[in-house]
Amino acid sequence: MGIISTGNLTTVLDKLARHAAEVVGDGKVVSSPNAGLLLANYDVLVPLATLILGLGDPDQEADLLRAAHDLVNGPPQLQSYLGGVWAPELDALDAHCRRFGYDTLDAYLTYLNAATGVLRAHEDFSIYLRHLSPRNLFTPANVVLMHVTVTGATTADFVHVAALDTAKYGPGQIKVLNTKTEGLTSTVLTFPKAQKNGADHSVVATVTVQTDGNLTGFDDTDLAFTDVLTTSATISGGVSTDTFDIVVVPDRSIAAA
Repeated sequence: MGIISTGNLTTVLDKLARHAAEVVGDGKVVSSPNAGLLLANYDVLVPLATLILGLGDPDQEADLLRAAHDLVNGPPQLQSYLGGVWAPELDALDAHCRRFGYDTLDAYLTYLNAATGVLRAHEDFSIYLRHLSPRNLFTPANVVLMHVTVTGATTADFVHVAALDTAKYGPGQIKVLNTKTEGLTSTVLTFPKAQKNGADHSVVATVTVQTDGNLTGFDDTDLAFTDVLTTSATISGGVSTDTFDIVVVPDRSIAAA
């Protein structure tokens, strides 16, 4: 017996955030024409209740059972929605975390994410359901840190855009996004001053896919980066006029949660 697993908690948080997004038609997650209360209930609430009822741990089920029972036995209408569905489930998660020494769900997530991102919630969770600390949220879309315009085999213009806004999101994984690639076979980008946990950290990415929109990971995949600086950045195997963005990517999609 123990606290709910990070895998099951991820599923719970993603389903709640997706449900809220579908109800309000939030375009970051679901297109508005396919959104609405009934669809959200069908897509998310019943599967969420089934998950909770099947956790297989008496402590976890005891903490979350009443909320799951309410979901299975008919979600209330929109006018009583916040009080009837979201608040009891969120209160139940807080109570479950308190059982294991954490004051709230947010406190437990803060513990998990102290060094690197282990489990963060989608931004919509905090917007529509209950406030979470910024470090416990991930960006819903790519955040551009830098533009790279290749000028030669070993030369490029590196233009810093902005750091990740840590007043809104926790640190994330960085990747190279192809924005225009016409002839590359193997382009290597090195950044000695990526910002990981507030300190300089060297990262390298080798881009071999010649497809616009492709994302290439760096050699460090930790969810712990907030910026990439241009200082001492280098390129090899470059093809003139190719362009890239260095981005922080979302932890995951909740569209099918």
